[in-house]
Amino acid sequence: METLFQEFLNFEPEITDPETEKLAFLDRGYTSSPWAGEIKQFSARLKNNKIDNYPPQGVIPRIDLDFLSFLHEDVTEACLCVIQKNNCYWFGRRPTDRVQMWSTTKFLAIYYLLSDLSPQESAFTWLVKDKDDNSLVFPFHCLVDLIFTYGDPRISSNSLALMFKEFYPPFVLEHWLHCLTGNDRSIFGGGYGEQSFLAKPVISTQKGQELLRANFAHKGENLVSAYDLTRCLSHLAWIEKIDRYDVLITAMAKDTARYLDVALEKRSLHLSDVVILSKMGFGRSEARQRSELVYTALLSSLELSCCFTFKTALNQSDPAQEARYLDARMATEVTKTIGKLGW
Repeated sequence: METLFQEFLNFEPEITDPETEKLAFLDRGYTSSPWAGEIKQFSARLKNNKIDNYPPQGVIPRIDLDFLSFLHEDVTEACLCVIQKNNCYWFGRRPTDRVQMWSTTKFLAIYYLLSDLSPQESAFTWLVKDKDDNSLVFPFHCLVDLIFTYGDPRISSNSLALMFKEFYPPFVLEHWLHCLTGNDRSIFGGGYGEQSFLAKPVISTQKGQELLRANFAHKGENLVSAYDLTRCLSHLAWIEKIDRYDVLITAMAKDTARYLDVALEKRSLHLSDVVILSKMGFGRSEARQRSELVYTALLSSLELSCCFTFKTALNQSDPAQEARYLDARMATEVTKTIGKLGW
């Protein structure tokens, strides 16, 4: 499989600054996906999943710790949930360890927000405004999209992610996460290293009805597990009444990272009714002196459905080289995993 890694590494451009220059797969962009034109159908396709033994909220399932031994040692934490014959099976490598997962946690606050608000109007019609500046008005769904696409250089994903967290106190989001996953060790009261996009954001309907006003500070780190992310994403896609979350489903389909696309392409798989949702996370930890890349993703199809979170880490004292290697490594490990599932 190191031949596969080398093949992917050959696609990597020579870069000097991983914060500003693009990598081959992390920054590939959703418009390159064979299913980019089918995103509007994703929510309807997710309704077709049937699982007989999905664990109740608050219950950590039995997680097999042996199956993922084929993953490279650079994969530091992992959790995989697979659906086979209407039953789900869980596998992991240090799956419940509390660690920094970078930007992958950004979908969680929006998930909670959509579960909390239930007005008559679709979330696609909501607006986000600044309470004290009438010139700052944005479509809610466009701001959610930008967290995943990084599509507007004037609006950072980090500032948007913090803004959506600030609609709720840290303990509310953390309690919700603990109750959903059953893992009460996770910390989810932190920020994302930047100031909020709007100073005093308000979510309202087009008719002017105020739905929510932000007023809560979030500081420090977000430390969650690979299991937490896998459980939340799988619950969102496979268990929830999906129409309520269509804005988030659509946004997660537009993640810049396309490791699942690459894996299915490499395996020459032709699946039916495909849905791919994901969120990438990347950064260099000065405390740990290493670069870290995380990918939480869900694949749903008539033939194969799985949800997983992989975190990779590497210290080569060269951030640019670390980034190139980790990008190729993630593409390799996702491709290997799809192969191990019988394809």
